[in-house]
Amino acid sequence: MKSFPLVYVILLNYNGYKDTIECIESLEKVTYPNMKIVIVDNNSTDGSEQIIKEKFPQHTFIQTGDNLGFAGGNNVGINYALEQGADYVCLLNNDTVVEKDFLDKLVETAEKDETIGIVGGTILQYEDNKKIWYAGGYFNRIGGKAVHIKKLPKQILNEVTFITGCLQLIRRKVLLEVGLLPEEYFLYYEDLDYCMQVRNKGYRLIYDKRAVIYHKCGGTASYKSPISIYYSNRNRLIFYKKYFRGLDLFRYKIIYNILLCIKLLLYRKENRNAIINVYKYNFRKRGFQSEGKKC
Repeated sequence: MKSFPLVYVILLNYNGYKDTIECIESLEKVTYPNMKIVIVDNNSTDGSEQIIKEKFPQHTFIQTGDNLGFAGGNNVGINYALEQGADYVCLLNNDTVVEKDFLDKLVETAEKDETIGIVGGTILQYEDNKKIWYAGGYFNRIGGKAVHIKKLPKQILNEVTFITGCLQLIRRKVLLEVGLLPEEYFLYYEDLDYCMQVRNKGYRLIYDKRAVIYHKCGGTASYKSPISIYYSNRNRLIFYKKYFRGLDLFRYKIIYNILLCIKLLLYRKENRNAIINVYKYNFRKRGFQSEGKKC
């Protein structure tokens, strides 16, 4: 008889119970037979805790008591899953809806080879499922950011250098060996950082185009909102300082500051203030010295 590894799916909620409810309802229809759902709430103020608990008393609900950010909140769920004996942890954005066989495909691929550390899948836009949000990804050294591939590949499986935190199936051994998600970013770049760490430990990242979910893009923080602009620009330099040094870091500092200056000139009102706050953060940290970790 075939055995099915135990998978814990972690949903992080922050003032988004409507999306979380729709996501859970889709998860309850999946065909994978050995799955547990854990909802972690980052101290929501919209009544999420009571509403979700009442609607889904059969699923585990964890209240963090504070807004710990993406990594911090997910780490609470990851720790719980590991304590419960999870073979895999699946990080899944709460503003998604899944195809019923998505987890079957992810686990099937992960089980092919123990050197596979993380598996990701195809992410289509919820609003228009003909538009691809993620079909594999890579790190752009010049731009200092992760890039989503927007075209489906011919092959079913592809090795990539970046898997978005919107959907990651992570092997237990990886979590124990590499550790939890990096919490210094709060929002954005923690998934890219973790992919770097996993690859530096010798594990591979695999994209499986058969595993399909649908993402309400920008459901947690709109990509053009001040909070998104602040954290994406602030965290870009944090990431580069962590993984680069010498001439690579020097070159990137020049590009980074030129881009910040351009944005300062082009942006208005709250978005411009977000860039100003990035400058303030960088000045406080006086942080242009590399930590020199391998990339």
